[in-house]
Amino acid sequence: MPHSADTCRSNPYGSGRWGRHARLSRPLRIAVIGCGGIANREHYPALASFPEVETVGACDLDRDRVQATADRWGIEGRYTDYRAMVEAEAPDAVYVVLRPHHLFDASAWLLERGLHVFMEKPPGITAYQTRSLAQIADRNGCLTMVALNRRYSPLLNAARDLVLSRGPMSAVVCAGYVPHGDKPGYYDGAVDILHCHGVHYLDTLRWLAGDVTQIVSQVRASEREFPTGWFALTRHEGGCSGTVMLNWQTGGGRPYDFELHGRGISVFVGLTGRWRVLVEGEEDTEALARFDPAPDDDRLGHYGFREENRHFVDCLLEGRQPLTNLSDATKSMELADRLYRSAQ
Repeated sequence: MPHSADTCRSNPYGSGRWGRHARLSRPLRIAVIGCGGIANREHYPALASFPEVETVGACDLDRDRVQATADRWGIEGRYTDYRAMVEAEAPDAVYVVLRPHHLFDASAWLLERGLHVFMEKPPGITAYQTRSLAQIADRNGCLTMVALNRRYSPLLNAARDLVLSRGPMSAVVCAGYVPHGDKPGYYDGAVDILHCHGVHYLDTLRWLAGDVTQIVSQVRASEREFPTGWFALTRHEGGCSGTVMLNWQTGGGRPYDFELHGRGISVFVGLTGRWRVLVEGEEDTEALARFDPAPDDDRLGHYGFREENRHFVDCLLEGRQPLTNLSDATKSMELADRLYRSAQ
């Protein structure tokens, strides 16, 4: 999996300005803001599986959720105020697993104090918020990571490597078909579907095909008062072509479909383990045999949740900027803006 070679300053909270290229000692002290479903399904269990990590604090406004989460994962520090948690626990890094419209203030406060931050996607409700956080992080020398987990899917990485082994990527398709219902956007309309969930597909498109140089698009409402469909054709640096097909007013059943095409090869990928490889028009059964997908019940594995957390921990230990850092995530949020602006 490709990683950024950028490095950053690192040092425990409260010890002043940090020297470039410094690495953190083990075990890493990590605190988590948020004790909801996503945090408990994806991040607490991943962190608990890493011997280099000590989760020193859990924080949530709901005291009962804090107690239940801390009991479940064996965490001593229990807080309802993240500022108090940071002051008391002096973590090396903090996870911010909050709703998008609650994320900015906590993340900005942490970054201003020079703390490394991992945050759930989307990193704010607008590209402007994401860019602002990226600027704060850069000013204070922080490592940052946004949970754009599709880039860390073992299956997608295997497919990408297979195509690139034969030459450059020529075309990429990112598609999602999800039943959404009548509620406006996500979180009762706090953030639109494309920036909240669709950004996964736009980020994956950028990762597979390169940054977008040209885009034409269509946005549809499908008898709703808010957008439910986003369709785009893209041209990328290096010449790759891209297609985006996102429809949130369907029967569902295919939420994560990707196609990767290259020199005489096509790979069709579903994140839960379905994939098909065609080479020069023939099924490549050997390619299928070389990859051992995670079991269907291993959500942390086949969606890339364990690998994204592993990547952040490795970057902290090695003093390098994560692949999906705030500056890079800003480009994916900006691509969502561009898709809206280019709509025909």
